Amino acid sequence: MNKPQLIEFGLTDNSLEIYESQIKKYNEISDYIFKEKQKHNKSVVKACVIPSLFFVPITFILWGRLNNYGEGSSLFVFFMLVATIAYPIIIKKLFFIELYALTDFEKRKKKQFEKNLNCKNKDDIVDKNLEKKIHEFNSAIETYKNATDKSRPTYWKLLTHRQFEIEVANLYSLLGYSTVVTKATGDGGIDVVINKDGKKTGIQCKQHSNPVGPNDFRALIGVIASQDYDHGILVSLNGFTSAVLDEARKSRIRVELISCSDLVSLAKNIK
Repeated sequence: MNKPQLIEFGLTDNSLEIYESQIKKYNEISDYIFKEKQKHNKSVVKACVIPSLFFVPITFILWGRLNNYGEGSSLFVFFMLVATIAYPIIIKKLFFIELYALTDFEKRKKKQFEKNLNCKNKDDIVDKNLEKKIHEFNSAIETYKNATDKSRPTYWKLLTHRQFEIEVANLYSLLGYSTVVTKATGDGGIDVVINKDGKKTGIQCKQHSNPVGPNDFRALIGVIASQDYDHGILVSLNGFTSAVLDEARKSRIRVELISCSDLVSLAKNIK
């Protein structure tokens, strides 16, 4: 597998720099808008709460005096509604309009804020087509790195058993198969299920320190025969005994034997 090149995706070194500068600008504007909104919200709270603290006591005083004339209850309710609902809403509306127009400096700040608000959508700043090409390039690079890693024997030998199962599945996925890693407890001894061209294959992964012997091979044969699989694959990091190789040749049920060197070869064949 050859390393993906920028030119294959219609990109140049300059394309990456342009994209990075666009993302940086978008992040700066997003951060600026967020901070300005925070400042605005804090100011609105102060404008609403502080005057209300004075308004409420005045309401109680008026209620006490008007209560002597039998009009206190209804007026009290009215003033409390103004204090708790209408007043904060009115202040908030007015304050939003006037917030950035207090001084010449604030007016300039307000214009910049409004300008940035008009560019708050990512598509207004970042070239969508360029971003798509770069994502495709990065995805190809990631696939290349995965394939390169898997083409080294040491990569496979340093994995835990669960990681080994997952990476075997990933390898077959890169080879064009749909793959499913079974639960950690296994599915009748099957670690990975792969499908391609309507054929279902059960894979069993072994990391034994010694070559896999006939018992493991026969157990897999039994699972393949009793369940809905077209054939099986037995993967062993340390190979197979001669007895297993002999039984595999004679078996009516097809079971492919894959060693560590075979995994490396498969990884090198990824296109």
